Amino acid sequence: MTTTQLASTVPSSAHRRAGMWCVALFVCGSLIGASHKAWAGGFEGTILLKDVSGGEVSTQRLSFKGERLRLEETGPRADGSALILDGRTRESLMIDPDEQAYFPFPWPSSSTEDAAREADAVVVTNTGKRAHVAGHACDLYLERDKAGGGMTEFCLAKELGGPVLFGLTGSDSAIASFLPTWMAPMIKDGAFPIRAIERDKAGKEISRFEATKIESKRLADSLFAPPAGYRRMNMEEMGRGGAAR
Repeated sequence: MTTTQLASTVPSSAHRRAGMWCVALFVCGSLIGASHKAWAGGFEGTILLKDVSGGEVSTQRLSFKGERLRLEETGPRADGSALILDGRTRESLMIDPDEQAYFPFPWPSSSTEDAAREADAVVVTNTGKRAHVAGHACDLYLERDKAGGGMTEFCLAKELGGPVLFGLTGSDSAIASFLPTWMAPMIKDGAFPIRAIERDKAGKEISRFEATKIESKRLADSLFAPPAGYRRMNMEEMGRGGAAR
């Protein structure tokens, strides 16, 4: 995944820790509000993901509760930065511990044309095979590029999806490779891709992400809100690195 110019407005810690997710989800976030009414319940708990790409390894924690989602980096580089999305209020918040502040992203309009083009560019096959990742069974699907550029193997586990995830499918953002358009019906039924392996046309692995731990548990509401004492900043202040107070 690559960031865009929007990521350059995020202070250094937030950019390093959560900028990738922030940009990806900001672009397609408007879909969440449009879809959350169709859901009841959904997975509550955490999923730890390991991402290997370009020789670099990163780990993220996804926390789900109803129509809310928190994303944050874990491991040695983690410093408390996080992105929080709430499908009920149509608000997304970036948490920046360096500035002891948070700032909201507006909800942009969705793009259906790009999503349709993305769907037409691939051929998806249900292999009928299953695998086990992080203790969960998952179904294997192959997504092949019609232009012959390569393929990605997705492994979808049931009963791990939610309204926020369904809203993120089919975007024209970087996260489209993680939640492509064709996956929407399965995610709406509660599926979640707990592993994805991307290969080039010669079959060489380019990148992969996979869940390393999946834990169903009750989560505190405070996890999906700014920490006590954090001040609210606007985009202009964030662009100046928090200079205005």
